[in-house]
Amino acid sequence: NCQVRILGGSGEQSGRMYEYLLGFLQKGFDEFLAGKILKSRCRFANNSAVEVLTQSPMSVRGQHIHKLRCDEVELFDNDVFAAAKFTTQSTNGLVAAMETISTMHRPYGLMHKIVSSANQFGTPIFKWCLWEVIEKCTDRICSRCPLWADCSGRAKRACGYLKINDCITAMRRASRAGWEAEMLCKRPSLEDVVFAEFDPAIHIKQIDYDPNLLLYRAFDFGFV
Repeated sequence: NCQVRILGGSGEQSGRMYEYLLGFLQKGFDEFLAGKILKSRCRFANNSAVEVLTQSPMSVRGQHIHKLRCDEVELFDNDVFAAAKFTTQSTNGLVAAMETISTMHRPYGLMHKIVSSANQFGTPIFKWCLWEVIEKCTDRICSRCPLWADCSGRAKRACGYLKINDCITAMRRASRAGWEAEMLCKRPSLEDVVFAEFDPAIHIKQIDYDPNLLLYRAFDFGFV
């Protein structure tokens, strides 16, 4: 009797995650279903259920469930995510859990905050990128491959499904910052920031007030 809800960064994202689940069910697991699969909900013979929620506080508030799966958290409204934190509860041996899944698109965005505070709260982090899902490379010469600078031969040991040619096409279409953020999961994209090299650890420092220091006044261009 496990109650699961899917909450995406948008209605389309929630529906897409639900479709992935249905794809698994329709490949040999449909015997465990109880009744027909509905547009946003399905039930199982053991009285468990999976349901899609919309990206709104009204949809999230009042839920008392065992598992909440949040997809593309980076796109969440802050109020919705705050409300989602109070939806799960453990009952009858079923341990409550909230799973947050997302590419870290934005520097200092919601996913960055979640990952940064994970160690403090003992939250496990699972990371994966292109090299976990790329197909095995069998017939390419590494030194001539466009992916070589990032791959360094890792695709030779891979066993995934993502076509190498598709990866090369995506890399050529994208900027370097976009490629690193979306496919290599190295860091959030810094394409739209004014100072891409900004690092709080380097550029922010506590300084005591000193009236003898020079005072600078400046103004910005006033357009974003």
